[in-house]
Amino acid sequence: MQSIEKLVETIEKFKPGAPLVGYIGKIRFPNFKNMDPGTEIDFSFPITVLVGANGSGKSSVLHALYGAPKDQTTRDFWFSTELDPIVEGKGLGPSRYIYSHWNAALSEFVETRKARVKSGQKLDYWEPTKIVAGDGMSPLPSPAPAGAATDRWLPVERTVVYINFKAEISAFDRYFYYETGQSKEEKHAAMLREARRLKWAIETGTDNWELWNRRRVFENRELSENELDWVKHILGQPYMSAILVRHTLYPGYRGQDISVLFEKSALKYSEAFAGSGEVAVVSSVVKLLSANDHALVLLDEPETSLHPGAQKRFLVFLLHCIKTKKMQIVISTHSPEFLRGLPDKAIKVLEETPSGRVTLANSSSPLVAFKRLGLAPPGKIRVIVEDALAKQVVDVARRMLPEGEREVVEVVVVPGGAEMILGHYIPAAIAAEDHTYVLLDGDKQFVSQLPDLATIAPVDESSLGELIKNATGVEPALYLTGGDDPHLASKKIAAQKKYISWVAGRVRFLPHVVPEEIVLRAAFPALVSELDGSADTAKKLLYSELAKSFPGANADQVATLASYELAKSGFESSDVLNVRGVLSEFIATWRADNA
Repeated sequence: MQSIEKLVETIEKFKPGAPLVGYIGKIRFPNFKNMDPGTEIDFSFPITVLVGANGSGKSSVLHALYGAPKDQTTRDFWFSTELDPIVEGKGLGPSRYIYSHWNAALSEFVETRKARVKSGQKLDYWEPTKIVAGDGMSPLPSPAPAGAATDRWLPVERTVVYINFKAEISAFDRYFYYETGQSKEEKHAAMLREARRLKWAIETGTDNWELWNRRRVFENRELSENELDWVKHILGQPYMSAILVRHTLYPGYRGQDISVLFEKSALKYSEAFAGSGEVAVVSSVVKLLSANDHALVLLDEPETSLHPGAQKRFLVFLLHCIKTKKMQIVISTHSPEFLRGLPDKAIKVLEETPSGRVTLANSSSPLVAFKRLGLAPPGKIRVIVEDALAKQVVDVARRMLPEGEREVVEVVVVPGGAEMILGHYIPAAIAAEDHTYVLLDGDKQFVSQLPDLATIAPVDESSLGELIKNATGVEPALYLTGGDDPHLASKKIAAQKKYISWVAGRVRFLPHVVPEEIVLRAAFPALVSELDGSADTAKKLLYSELAKSFPGANADQVATLASYELAKSGFESSDVLNVRGVLSEFIATWRADNA
């Protein structure tokens, strides 16, 4: 099984039309449920994850997408009743949504408008309507091209697979826990009777069994090798086989139920003794692997009954389906496991405003999404700087990060300056394998570039230590075994390579020679003309300026005062924005390492 990172890298290259047929690019809501009018969702990645609290509109988006393609209707999920009437008018017009989809004939996106209308006595009828300029729609080309009627773009033709995981429960659970009007004794008697019938159906292999003039068994088969392999992978269980039966054998008629007979080693057990997550995974794997290529897949809370490890592996399965079947998948979830490893553009955060309307952020890092979900950020990264003023500068930049990201960054001063950090602290961080990153003052920029390990020939590896010192000015105290280790030389080279890779990926530099210059340029622009590029000049200018109001301030007090001045104007400082960009880079690296 490929990793999330590799799968994301592959499907990142997929484009609408090739190979994503009929791809839905956007959907917008001029008037739909409680969506803020004009809200638009951009599906710029083949898998989209909708995140938000309960009541934030995630399922509403799925219901709109469900009704978008040809022969599909949102009425299956949303219709007016006396208790919950759909109130329209008030200048907003009918309930409607507009979505763009790829037109192969034109090799571009076109927009279809679906609106709720009344057709005769049939209420809540949804149909594609003519183009409406007031909804920001472009006129049809003339003559009307393929995929268009005389006054509208026809709906996209897509197979829709909608799975609500809260409803993916076994026949046993549905009858035992949700059937009403019967005593426990009556239920037990019914379950004993139907267990015998299920056993007979499985043993005979019948998939078309009629009882009392009604078909009771609709599917009865062993999972294929591919289906079973995915179920085993997702659930982490060593199943030898699994038999799936779709039926209506239990009393009452609630549509088709699902029973599964699992076999693990010498143990066989039905869904009556299986976890609800096991049955849901079997059902969803079977549905997705049997779905048509290019299907539109809508999943409502797939985390239901699955532990975090299974959720992560289920995401791998979904990405695999996109890779192999060129599907488009949209997920509604409360689980952070469906966010980890995905690009920001795949994550959409929905929030309900005080007025009850739903707004949306079209691109969000997982950390921001975690915050919206009320979850604590998963760990922190430590950013090492040289002194108190550098810490203040980085803290101002940190506060500019989105909520959810700023909380995961911890800024720490390491005494001893750049030489201590490069020579001793970084080797210790490498040994500890922790989440440390370094921001040195600008005057510590490396004299020469670190060697490119991809171009170093094995015969030249003995010079790595010299190359490191030429670039950084230090000989790092690498952690090596002593004594008569015959492999010491090769271990030293390996440690030097690890040091070079670590520094290349995790060490960056503040703008300008010292942080004092950053403060001067942001808070005291009149003094910029007096700067000459030296650290001493920048420090003297800043301390002299601050001493006018606070004579005799020590170094820590100067740092605090400078931070105050920087905070007043720092949000407009290109230097502070630069530092914020470096912090975002560190966070992205950390996320990739922990995907």
